[in-house]
Amino acid sequence: RRDVALWARHRASLETFRAKNAQGLPDLETRISSAAAEIARVGAPSYLDELVGTLGADPFARQFP
Repeated sequence: RRDVALWARHRASLETFRAKNAQGLPDLETRISSAAAEIARVGAPSYLDELVGTLGADPFARQFP
């Protein structure tokens, strides 16, 4: 859930930048697409298998719903 929330914030920031800057960046659409792909990747049940053996999230950090 934390990784999905993180990538959603990244994508939202990029979309906000795009809305405020008509010129944008040459690869802005690619970055937004990449963030969307990461949201799908980390939201998939198989992503949990990638986390096996990692330290995990800080249990004292702000909790996400």
